[in-house]
Amino acid sequence: MSKGHKCSQLNWRSQGITLFTVGADAQIDNDWSLNGSVNVGTGGNGHLVDYDWLSRGHHDWSHRSIHPLTELDHYVAGAIELDRIIYGNDTSSVAVGAGLRYTDVKWTAYRGWGDSFERGGLPRYTP
Repeated sequence: MSKGHKCSQLNWRSQGITLFTVGADAQIDNDWSLNGSVNVGTGGNGHLVDYDWLSRGHHDWSHRSIHPLTELDHYVAGAIELDRIIYGNDTSSVAVGAGLRYTDVKWTAYRGWGDSFERGGLPRYTP
């Protein structure tokens, strides 16, 4: 497909996920601080609908698959940020910061069904 053409869209719904969070803040000196956090998600289930636009002849999706049994394999997110106070007084301060953020998530969708629209515009069921 060429540039500007939408090819795919995944719609996830998640529920029942347990999220563990650990964070730390360190004051390096009066003006500098370092912040970090790690999030780990476990358990839970979800629902996935996958829409695809496989031909230019469709303004709406041409293929769709639905996966009501979707399980979380893992979720890990981490962030680190370095901040420097550029203005401060007794009651407030202004800081600038730079940092990195990383997220890794994996779901597995079991079973499901799909349908597509052929050239005549009629839906075709694909089990």
